[in-house]
Amino acid sequence: MSKFITQAEISTAARAVSIVHFEIQHGDADATFSIPVKAGTFVHEAGVIVTEAFTSTSPSVKVGVSGTLEGFIQAANVTLGSVSADLPVVSSAAAANTNRYGRYFPTDSNVLVTWVQGTGTKTAGCLKGFIKLSNVQYDGIEPAANGDPLPASSY
Repeated sequence: MSKFITQAEISTAARAVSIVHFEIQHGDADATFSIPVKAGTFVHEAGVIVTEAFTSTSPSVKVGVSGTLEGFIQAANVTLGSVSADLPVVSSAAAANTNRYGRYFPTDSNVLVTWVQGTGTKTAGCLKGFIKLSNVQYDGIEPAANGDPLPASSY
């Protein structure tokens, strides 16, 4: 027997997509930035835009999660030493990465942005990035006693 929630049980609360922005500039020290993600969140996409070419040698950025530090964006996908006139976005959706179609987080976690400034002259460079996410837990729909995600009243 199929189980469906009825129209009356569907919460009408809007689920807005949130976007977390970040910026890295020349001279920023090597670091891994942690963006907290709450349980029940779906990360749709990550992206970076190089707005000013970096003058250092071999700078790199990658976006991922613990254990898969390049799951959204691989360092090899981002060219930090040049800027195209139309400022193309390097997106996790376009790259053949582990999380190119997004990733669901059933427990609290973090998206990690790992920055390596490179060597040599660090007089120019700017990278802007974003993480697009939304919480997909159902408000107002109680789980059944057996842990089934559908409410008992839908059986």
